[in-house]
Amino acid sequence: TRDAEACFPLMQKHLLDPMDSDLAFCGALPADSNDIVIKSSKYVWGHDEPSDWSYTVDNWRGNNGSWRTVNELSWNYYLFGLGSKDGIVGSGIIVSYWRDYLSTCLSEDIISKYEWFVFTRSDYYWNATHPPVDLLDNNYIYIQDSSYHGGIPDRHFIVPQSMVRKFIQLSTPIFSA
Repeated sequence: TRDAEACFPLMQKHLLDPMDSDLAFCGALPADSNDIVIKSSKYVWGHDEPSDWSYTVDNWRGNNGSWRTVNELSWNYYLFGLGSKDGIVGSGIIVSYWRDYLSTCLSEDIISKYEWFVFTRSDYYWNATHPPVDLLDNNYIYIQDSSYHGGIPDRHFIVPQSMVRKFIQLSTPIFSA
């Protein structure tokens, strides 16, 4: 919920209100229990920010660090993020962790209540209104066209109900290798 006081009003104005959306939060819980994102969320899943992400990720789903083997197979070490590999630092494994964590929280009952899901970051500055989902085809997952660092951007997705479960389970094999 980084920079929530500046970002959330724009999210409310340009995403949540125009789409008549419910907000869900999945991530590291802020120290401030009055955080505007958390208080505005219908659903909240997460835990405190780990002091040691390596321990948290190495022990998620009892994988014993198997994600590190998967990371070695990638030409650009897209999962790095817990230290440096050849001078490369990033946070891909943390994004993968939270997506897989969400897959354990988001129930079929909740999924069945919504036609579309927007997976995005809470620290975006929404300066324009989000495209309405009634313009989209529910046979596709939509991603933002933005910075590419050797793959598909992981910052914003629009997913139809029929594909949500598969989408949030994309990271699961990383932790069960």
